[in-house]
Amino acid sequence: MNGIHHGISLRLEKLDFNSIYPGFHPFRFAIYDDKKVCFGESEIPWDSRFVGNTAIDYNGEIIAIWNMKCACTDMDIFASLLVHEMLHAYQREIGTVYPDDLIGAFYPRDLRNFTLRLRENRLLAGLAEKFDTVAWADFKAIRAYRLQQYPEAVDYEIKTESVEGGAQFVELGALMQLSPDLYRRRLDRILAGLRSHAKIFDARLLSYDTGSIIRMVLRDNNLNQPD
Repeated sequence: MNGIHHGISLRLEKLDFNSIYPGFHPFRFAIYDDKKVCFGESEIPWDSRFVGNTAIDYNGEIIAIWNMKCACTDMDIFASLLVHEMLHAYQREIGTVYPDDLIGAFYPRDLRNFTLRLRENRLLAGLAEKFDTVAWADFKAIRAYRLQQYPEAVDYEIKTESVEGGAQFVELGALMQLSPDLYRRRLDRILAGLRSHAKIFDARLLSYDTGSIIRMVLRDNNLNQPD
């Protein structure tokens, strides 16, 4: 694991974190398996604090962690995934409000809402490829209507877009700096997914994609965050 940690670290050193997300900075990270935790410069035996791929408090320090059961063979992609988790560390540092997953578990199974969200997603995919003021107005109008009709559900989407969409946004930003070709392929898959109905019933997972692409549209077109 030391070699993998070193390979990720070399790639992270190449990144301009602030250009990816203003104010963002790197955090210490650890990779682990069921026996040990590797910090690069040191190792400790695994303990129950190290669960999942996320950000945790480790002896008073917020760090990013990654389970080697989910290891990626491509080191550029692996480094971008650690950047994703570092954004969660940054969110904890600045006090970001997290969504209530209980609301997500009881997300309304309403066909009208799903149909409107799919229209929203397809507009968003088109906006990422070519910005159009009419399509942008339509996107915002559908979102505003859904927020009025399904306030709790759409508020859950928005908070998840902020937390997880923000993390995927920096993941993509890191991948763009490390490997433009891998970034383009990943972006193409996300946009294809937005045009599909495959994720429409998974409000949380879909919000990773919508949140990251909304930020991309805002960034690329010098737009302010809409109400």
